[in-house]
Amino acid sequence: MEDIILEIKHALDSERLLTARMVDSILRTSQVASSATPEMQEMFNQWLNLVGEQVLREAGKSSQGNQSGECDVPALARSVGVSEATIFSLLVFLHRSGRIRVEAVRFSNGDGKNLETCSCLTQ
Repeated sequence: MEDIILEIKHALDSERLLTARMVDSILRTSQVASSATPEMQEMFNQWLNLVGEQVLREAGKSSQGNQSGECDVPALARSVGVSEATIFSLLVFLHRSGRIRVEAVRFSNGDGKNLETCSCLTQ
């Protein structure tokens, strides 16, 4: 009987965290949408271009002599000062704008942790 109670408690805790994540996501989306004025969109586009240029410069430094243009995503993220997820978003932006062409992706096993989740929601 104790095992069942522990399972129910774990399920309730998981549901609480999921609900908190959903509410946080909805709030963030709402805040961003309400701020999406033409000026803010232009500023964001300028930021994408500036940081995209930095990504291209940093990736070029690490791939000198390497015809494939491979880069170390974690090192690039540290160098640019953004998260690895942001590097992926920037690479997609650069690919879509025709400034680079993403031809391959190499990956390894993860540690099972969601890197995009606020630590306040995982306790």
